[in-house]
Amino acid sequence: MDDSFASKLSESARNILVVDDEPIILKALDKFLTRYQYNVFKADHAVDALKILRETDIGVIITDYQMPMLSGLEFLQQARTIQPLATRILITAIVDNATVVNAINDGEIYRFITKPWKGEELIATIHNAAQKYELLRNNEALQNQTLETNKTLEEQLQIVKNQRNELIETIENSVKLSLKVIESYHSVLGDRAREVQRIALILGKELGLDERELHQIRIAALVHEIGM
Repeated sequence: MDDSFASKLSESARNILVVDDEPIILKALDKFLTRYQYNVFKADHAVDALKILRETDIGVIITDYQMPMLSGLEFLQQARTIQPLATRILITAIVDNATVVNAINDGEIYRFITKPWKGEELIATIHNAAQKYELLRNNEALQNQTLETNKTLEEQLQIVKNQRNELIETIENSVKLSLKVIESYHSVLGDRAREVQRIALILGKELGLDERELHQIRIAALVHEIGM
């Protein structure tokens, strides 16, 4: 088994939380996992383990099934709410346990390891668990980046829309000013421009023109006599 596998992972993916009320198990797993370049956090009961989860990003959680206060499965259910991306592994001496099997099916845990375990199988499971966490973490980061990019694009689009609306308003104000200039010299031309606009809009709607085209007609009709 490659001893350097963990070195290729992120810091949080290398963080392993081991929970067991038996000191000898904690010590054995600590020594075993450290050999493979994992960072081991130890707790002998669920309360301390939950505190660690609230303070440190953990890639893989390994817990014994039979523990005081909270069972291993109950602890992992709480751990899932604190760090949903962490891969959860249950150690049990009970092979045919319907509760454990259902927990795997429901996604509460990733794998269960039976006592006594074999070193090669154990480290392979932990490598896979750490890699699973890494993939989930990278996927979440990518999704967040995509959301941030979409947000930025939406903001830029809104700026363009605002600039467009400001431009339209400026054009309309210029047209209104031009119409006032026309009326100041020849009131009949001003009245004629408004009547042309009214008729042109009626015809445009009858022809099924869209709002953009109707807006162009509305502007053009008011200034069609400006050459006079």
